[in-house]
Amino acid sequence: MPFKRRDTTAPHTQKLSVFNLPLDHESRECHLSSIRSHQNGQYLYEVTFPGSRSGWRGTIHVPEHKLDRAAKQAWTNHYYTAPIGPGSEGMPIKRSAATKGIATFLDLVSEKTSRETGKGMYVRGLEVEFKGTKYKGEALLLKEDPIMKEMIEWARDGLNARESIEGDDEDGLRKSHIHTVEFFGPAPKKGRKSEVEIWELDGDNVLFAGKVSVRSLEDDEDGTRELVIDVRIEGENYFLRGELRERMKVGRFMVIKENEA
Repeated sequence: MPFKRRDTTAPHTQKLSVFNLPLDHESRECHLSSIRSHQNGQYLYEVTFPGSRSGWRGTIHVPEHKLDRAAKQAWTNHYYTAPIGPGSEGMPIKRSAATKGIATFLDLVSEKTSRETGKGMYVRGLEVEFKGTKYKGEALLLKEDPIMKEMIEWARDGLNARESIEGDDEDGLRKSHIHTVEFFGPAPKKGRKSEVEIWELDGDNVLFAGKVSVRSLEDDEDGTRELVIDVRIEGENYFLRGELRERMKVGRFMVIKENEA
C-alpha cells in the first residue's frame, strides 16, 4: 500500500505566523546582475539565483568604498547617459566568474503586494558573501512559489517533530529523524541509482552527497511520488521514506527501519 502523508502538525504550530517559523537558512550560488541605484554612500545591487530559485530576486547594499574606480566610473557613465527612472533595470553587469557569490536565505521578515502583477509576495532576509565580505539585503518571492510553500510546511512539521520525540531515547530519536533530500538528474526510478544530497531538516550540514538506491516507488493520482531510498553513511545503511510532489525534486524523508522499507 502506498505510503500516505499524515497530518502531524500540532495545533499551536498551525497557528504560528510564517514570520516566526525557523526556516532553513540554505546557501546557494548567486550572481550580482546589476546596479540599481546609488545614494547615501551605498550602491544597491540586484542579485539573481540559478535553478529552482531563479524566480526569486534579491538586492544588497554595498558601501561605495568597496567598489573600485572602474566600477564607480561605469556607474557614473550609465547614470548620465541612461538616467534611472520608472521601469529602468539599472546598469546591467555581464555575468562571469567575477560576479559570483554565495547567498544565504534567512527568515521571512514581511509581505507586500507586487505593483506590477498585484500578487502577494514575501520578503525574506538575505546575506550575500562576495569576495570575502558579507552584505545584508532582502529577497523577494511570490507567496505561491512552490519551493517557499514547501519550506514553510517543512518548518511547521519540523517544530512538531521535535515536540513528538521529546522524552524519547537516543535510538528512538535517530529512527524518527527527518532529513531533506534533493534529487539531481533524471527522475528517480525503482531499482535504479539516483544522485542526491541529504542534509538536516533544520540546518545546512550536508550528511551525504552521491548515489542512493531506490527501493520502492509509487505514483499517486495527484502527481506525488512516494518512495523509499537506501543510503550508506559512515559505514551504516539507512532507509529513508518520503515523497516528492509534482515537478519537485526535493522533499522531506524520515529514517525508518529496514522492515518498513
